[in-house]
Amino acid sequence: MRNLIKYILLFLLLVTLLGPISTLSAAGQKAVIISNQADLPAANYIKQLLSSAGISVTILHASDFESAKGTADVIIVLGGPDAYEGVGQISRKYLSSDDQQYLRSTKGSSVVRKFSDSGKEIIIIAGNTRSETKLSSEVYSQAGFPGSSLAASAAKIVALTGDKLTYRMVTTDKKEGKTQTTMVTVERFSGTMDGTAINGMKWIYTYQGQNTQAELIAGYTSDGRSCTMMRVISSGTSVVVYPWNCVQKSQTNTPAGGGDPSEILNQRVSVETKIVPAGTFLCLKYELHDSKGGISRLWSSSQVPLTGLVAMEYEGSDSSVVIELVKIG
Repeated sequence: MRNLIKYILLFLLLVTLLGPISTLSAAGQKAVIISNQADLPAANYIKQLLSSAGISVTILHASDFESAKGTADVIIVLGGPDAYEGVGQISRKYLSSDDQQYLRSTKGSSVVRKFSDSGKEIIIIAGNTRSETKLSSEVYSQAGFPGSSLAASAAKIVALTGDKLTYRMVTTDKKEGKTQTTMVTVERFSGTMDGTAINGMKWIYTYQGQNTQAELIAGYTSDGRSCTMMRVISSGTSVVVYPWNCVQKSQTNTPAGGGDPSEILNQRVSVETKIVPAGTFLCLKYELHDSKGGISRLWSSSQVPLTGLVAMEYEGSDSSVVIELVKIG
C-alpha cells in the first residue's frame, strides 16, 4: 500500500506539471501576441482561447513590440531567433545563446520561456519550424499557461472536451524484482467539502489481481483554494488516508498540491510522435530530473482532454514507472 501511495503522488505530481494553477479570474488582463504571417494560425488559436476567458487580446506585428509594452500586461512572442518579419530580432534579445543554438540545430525542438521587461511579462514560444511553434502554442495554452500570470484563467481555457481517461501504470521494484500493473481512471469531479463546492478531477487507481482501489481527488474552490483528498477502498471498506487539505494560492504555486508548473518554462522541449494503446499522438516531450537522480519523461498532447498526458516514464535508482494512455472516453 505504501508503494501505491508513492506512485499515486508521483503520477499526480507529473500530471499537474501540465495542468492549471488556479481558478482565480484573469478578466481585465490585456495580452498582445507578436506574430509574423507564418505563425498566424498559432496566434489565432491562442487569441481564441484567451478571449473566451475574458482576456483582451490583440495580434500585432513585431514593429509594434515596444509600444505594446506600454499597454499590455502580457506579451506573447511566437517564433525563434530566425523568425521572419522582425520576430527573430525580438527572440534573440531574450533567448539565451544556448536556446538559440538548440532551436537552430535540433530537429523537432521547441522552448517556452518567460521573461520580465519594464514590469511586463514576456513569453516566447519558439520551435525549430513553424510546426513546432504551433504545436507548442497549442499544448502550452491548453494546459492553462503554467508558470504565467495568464494561468489565473486556466480553469476557463483548459480543454473541456471529454470526461474520462484510462491509463495503465506499470511499476517495477528493482530491489525486489517485482512488477505491478495498476489501471488508472481520470474523470471530472464536482462535490463538496464541509458545504463548500469543489470542482476538479478524480483519479481512481485499481490494482490488477487485488480487491483494492485508491481514489485521489484534486480540485479548487470558488475562492481559489487548492484542495486534495485521498482514500483507499479495500474489500468494500473505505479508509481516508489523507483527509481534505486546502491551501490558498498565496501559499503555493502548485496545482492541487502537486509539482511546480513553472518548471515547464525551464525545460527544453522536443516534438515527437508517441504510440500508445489509445492511438498515435503528435506530442511535446519533456524531460525532468529530480534531486535524487531520477529522470521523468512526459509526452503531452492537446488532443488529450483533462490531463493532456499521453505517456510518462520514470526511471529511479530503485524503481521505475511507465504510464500509457489506454482509452479516451
